[in-house]
Amino acid sequence: MLKSMSGFGRSSISLEKGELLIEIQSVNRKFLEFTFFVPKEFFGIESDLKKWIGEKVSRGSLNIRISFHPKELTSFLFDPKLLKKTKLEMEKLAKELGFDKKEVNLKFLIDYVIEFAEANKSSFESIKPFIKKEVEKAIDDLLSMKIKEGKVLAADIQKRLGFIQKELLAIEKLAPQALADYKEKSESSIKEFVPENIEAGEKILRSLTVFAKIFSERVDITEEIVRLKSHIKQFQELLTSQDVVGRKMEFLLQEMHRESNTISSKAQEIKILSRNLEIKNEIEKIKEQVQNIE
Repeated sequence: MLKSMSGFGRSSISLEKGELLIEIQSVNRKFLEFTFFVPKEFFGIESDLKKWIGEKVSRGSLNIRISFHPKELTSFLFDPKLLKKTKLEMEKLAKELGFDKKEVNLKFLIDYVIEFAEANKSSFESIKPFIKKEVEKAIDDLLSMKIKEGKVLAADIQKRLGFIQKELLAIEKLAPQALADYKEKSESSIKEFVPENIEAGEKILRSLTVFAKIFSERVDITEEIVRLKSHIKQFQELLTSQDVVGRKMEFLLQEMHRESNTISSKAQEIKILSRNLEIKNEIEKIKEQVQNIE
């Protein structure tokens, strides 16, 4: 099934230790790229995220954002604002217990936070399984959006391929008569240069006729039409493929563009050139769409 490279996925869960939020945004790129925005306390999880996401996404630039809001008074990290709040709470507690609030000094707070951070080293490990589960949900949400947009792209491309087929069929019908007219015109021009001497004239005429035949074959576009029809058929098959097809489509478009250019260089008939120009325009429009296909 065709998938766009653009999409957004989100998942969140409320845990005993806090609120966990996962967001994944994807845009088009030739290769798979990652940018992470994760809390420092989750340092080292990037390799796991690459593995989990890479199993389901093959191309694109992905921004992965993980937010965790602890329910506890302080964070896992040193935060001046939270330390100040902690100091006030500790001074209040000291007063209620009959201790001197001056004992709640900087050393006390630093020791407290270090002890708290050490105690919470295991917290990340306890949260990690939930991170994996929520990342998978966010990926599924992302893929759902990518598939929906992929269907829109597929419908648009199929429509444009149909137009190309229509124009190519018209060119195919025009080609034989265009080639015959060219041969007739060439032979007529050749006879004008044949001398009146019968023997010499026949000899030159035979030589020029062979030359005209060879040149006529060089302006024959039958092979280009056949190859272009084959590329279109392959492209249509890719639209319903379950594989990652973006790069294959890019290759086929290059070949289609090459055949169309050859037709332009060979064709002598204005009607063929006009219809071929329409084909080239549609190929370019499809190329723009394919840049966003995984």
